[in-house]
Amino acid sequence: MATTTGTLTDRISSTVSSPTVNYSASYTATRASETASEVSVKLNFSAWLNSSQSRLGTGIKLTVFARVNGGNWHSAVLKQGSDSWSGTAKHSASLTISADLKTSTAKIEFYVSRTGSSYSGTAGILGNSSNPKSYTAALPAYSSGNTGGGVPPTPDTDKHILYVNVGGVWKRAEPYVNVNGAWESVIPYAKSNGVWKSQFRK
Repeated sequence: MATTTGTLTDRISSTVSSPTVNYSASYTATRASETASEVSVKLNFSAWLNSSQSRLGTGIKLTVFARVNGGNWHSAVLKQGSDSWSGTAKHSASLTISADLKTSTAKIEFYVSRTGSSYSGTAGILGNSSNPKSYTAALPAYSSGNTGGGVPPTPDTDKHILYVNVGGVWKRAEPYVNVNGAWESVIPYAKSNGVWKSQFRK
């Protein structure tokens, strides 16, 4: 199992009305193995007010919505309560999204909505579904398990022919050595069932 962690943003602030609400976001991405396409991405969010004197109205509810690589939106409640929100104490929430990702990076998008507060302004809102905040997250390495170029061509049953993959194309290997300044073809041998056999037969 491979895991990658990172920070999407240390601090990003709501820009509409006052008081200012700040947000941070980080992630942990987990892949069972290099050949597993499904990745589990855990997103961690925090919200806090700008100063110890800041105050946001009674009953505020902040909900964060997030998605990975343009998939479905998932949500978690960052702050909800009947009391008013004041000071710089952080409120946190996390959510986990699983996605089929045959890539080494993922696009993480999120936005924050605000409802239920007696406060008349719009503080706390950050983007929306049509204009979310967007970040790139590094994922654990992925490999399809295919080294490229399929498999070598089948040699005749009575011949032993070496092939190498060049740019995704299998080509017959022709080994050479330099003898006294001249390149000469070499015919390699391998022992098979106690008998030395040429690896090339023309």
